[in-house]
Amino acid sequence: MKILQITDTHVGRPGHVGYGLDPRARLEACVADINAHHADAALCLVTGDLVNDGSDAEYENIAPVLRALRVPVRVLAGNHDSRDGLRRFFPETPLDENGFLQSAIELPHGRIILLDTMVPGAASGALCDLRLDWLSRTLAARDDTVCLFMHHPPLALGIEYMDRIGLAGNERFWAVLKPFRQRIALIAFGHVHRPVSGLWNGIAFAGTPSTVQQVALELGPQPELHLNFNHEPPCYAILDISGAGVIVHQQRYTHNWDVLPRLGPLSRTAVSA
Repeated sequence: MKILQITDTHVGRPGHVGYGLDPRARLEACVADINAHHADAALCLVTGDLVNDGSDAEYENIAPVLRALRVPVRVLAGNHDSRDGLRRFFPETPLDENGFLQSAIELPHGRIILLDTMVPGAASGALCDLRLDWLSRTLAARDDTVCLFMHHPPLALGIEYMDRIGLAGNERFWAVLKPFRQRIALIAFGHVHRPVSGLWNGIAFAGTPSTVQQVALELGPQPELHLNFNHEPPCYAILDISGAGVIVHQQRYTHNWDVLPRLGPLSRTAVSA
């Protein structure tokens, strides 16, 4: 099953330009690329920071762009979002029993679990007792393989500023996951505006870049706490989920179909040899 992930679109009010880029135009190009090449996907998850300040004017600006996708869309909350705004403009977004934007989606080979890590007024994220209890019960409800999607990364990634605004209380999150770790195939997130992947306590994770500005890769402690952005290519993720596991492709979409001329024919015999 093919699942897509778009994240950190940061669409503003009409005409908004940030860091020299037009977020709506960048997202429109992303949608056009998906519609042209990956319209067979089962689902597209937009993992937070859809807009820049959570206003209705911004959601009104982004909604028609996402509605143009030829793939079903589900949205998650990021620190720049408003839960009320997301529900007003994307009313199909499910809530858990406590009003958080959390849900589970059944797949042929398990489930996708969507988590709400937003803390109103804060750049960092968290999962309160209510959300963690919901997650624990949801994981325990079925003995299947799951992929978790969330906005904030649950671990430090080595970029000092971003690590300070990741998921607070990640040790409590891990305590919930630990009994089920063998069944968790992937934790996918946004927020860091960078391609990043690895293992966290033995669980695979993958972060997807933004469709607009990216966070500069400045590893380790810095002389002063700061955050720099750059114009590395925009991206979305393509996840191939099967009974054997998960494959994550990071697709840069601005020039990804400019195919270079081949050097010459290559026989299948030569490849197999």
